[in-house]
Amino acid sequence: MYEKDKGVMIALEYIGPANFQWSDNDVEIADIIYKALNNGPVATKSPLSISSHLSLGNAKGAVSSSEVIPLLESFFDIVTVRYFGSPLYNLVINKVMDSLDINDPKNAAILKLIIQTEQVMVKKGILENNYALIIERKRSG
Repeated sequence: MYEKDKGVMIALEYIGPANFQWSDNDVEIADIIYKALNNGPVATKSPLSISSHLSLGNAKGAVSSSEVIPLLESFFDIVTVRYFGSPLYNLVINKVMDSLDINDPKNAAILKLIIQTEQVMVKKGILENNYALIIERKRSG
């Protein structure tokens, strides 16, 4: 989003590993969650499988995290950066949304638990943030 009159831009950017190259740790945690979902009392629209989603790990075109913010800094003054969302967003949360019946209270609670667990793992340094909300301001002069 760019507000021309005020010279402010808000960007939601993927800043994780280039081409979604998840670590073994990321995949292992996601796999544990998938197995728990498949064996637990959740209403799914289709069976959940981590292997069916790992093909995203070969995605091309995702810019390297080391390039995103410096590139924006070359055109704008960075006002603030807020980091969020770990590899679990790509590997689990975004995927199970299609498979889980989120109108089922149990599934809604499980999804909330996954998101809260992700936040704790990021805070403890087990997982890294893969997304950033970046607010930039047009350079004066």
